[in-house]
Amino acid sequence: MAIAGSIGFEFRDARRREPVPEWTHLPLVTRERALASGDTWEVRARRGISVLVQGLSATEMLLDERDLWRHALAPATVITVMRREKAGRIKFVFDNARHDQVMTIRVGGREVERRGPLPEGRVAGEVALPAAAEELSVEFAFSRWEQPPPDSRKITVTFRELTLILP
Repeated sequence: MAIAGSIGFEFRDARRREPVPEWTHLPLVTRERALASGDTWEVRARRGISVLVQGLSATEMLLDERDLWRHALAPATVITVMRREKAGRIKFVFDNARHDQVMTIRVGGREVERRGPLPEGRVAGEVALPAAAEELSVEFAFSRWEQPPPDSRKITVTFRELTLILP
C-alpha cells in the first residue's frame, strides 16, 4: 500500500510540473499521449483542434530534469492541421547543433519562410496559419541532419516547443 501511495504521489507531482495548456493551444512537445500513433506519425486533438504529425520523434526527457524535447527527423517535420474557421499560428523553439543549417517552412506547399544559415543554439519563431475549409500542411524542412550511432534516426534539430495556437 505504501508503494502504491508513493507512486501515486510522484505521478501527481510530475503532472504538476508540466503547465496545463490553454484550451486553444495544442502542444506537440508534451507528456500527453497521442490519440493514435504509428512508427512515423501521430494524431493529436484538443477541443476541436486536431492535427496529424509526421517526422517527429517521440517525446524524450532526462529522468532528473523536467525539460522535454522531440527530434525533428529528415526529410521534414509535417503538421497537417484539420479544417478550421479561424486563422492561427504555430509557435516553435528548437536547438540547432549543425553548422550551416537552413530551415525552410512551407504552408500548403508554398514557401513562406527560409532562414539560414542558422546559428548554433536556440532558435524561435512563429508561422501564421490562414483559416481554411480543408486541411492544411505546414512543413519544417532542414538542410542538414545527423545520424549518431547507434541511432538510426536522421535528426535535424531538437524541438523544445512546437505548439498550434488558435484564437
